[in-house]
Amino acid sequence: MKKVRKKIMIHMAMILPKRKIKNLMTIIILKRKMKDLVILKMEMKHLMTMITLKRKMKDLMMMIVLKKVRCLKFHR
Repeated sequence: MKKVRKKIMIHMAMILPKRKIKNLMTIIILKRKMKDLVILKMEMKHLMTMITLKRKMKDLMMMIVLKKVRCLKFHR
């Protein structure tokens, strides 16, 4: 978990400015079945950012989706 978190934090630093990282609460969900890394970042402005990292052919595919907290469903 620690190694994975360090790698994720490195990607986070490259994606988001340092100022925004301080204002964001980060929730990391690991799914072994889907082999996907799902990172939920909650802004203070009631916005949810979902970043999905998928490994295919040793490449990282990034999908960024902005949704409001009201529309987001935690339980699937």
